[in-house]
Amino acid sequence: MTSFIDTHCHLDKLDSTPEAAVNEAKDAGVQQMLTISVDEQSLDFVLNAVRQFPEVYGSVGFHPHDASALNESLENKIRQLAQAEDKLIA
Repeated sequence: MTSFIDTHCHLDKLDSTPEAAVNEAKDAGVQQMLTISVDEQSLDFVLNAVRQFPEVYGSVGFHPHDASALNESLENKIRQLAQAEDKLIA
């Protein structure tokens, strides 16, 4: 079976649960996934997802449409998360 890496997904934006999405992806040959944060709420989701699923890695940041909500406190949070969790890779 061919294997794949999903380099950009939003496990928090699906109709199904993250568990179901990860299992479905694995069944389709996806070995690893990179789930993306786009705002403050999704930062916490991404952190939890990378800790819950061995095959899920994370990206922390803000979508340009949400950039106006970014402040110094959130920038510090992003830096701290990225330094504290090895599976946050972007």
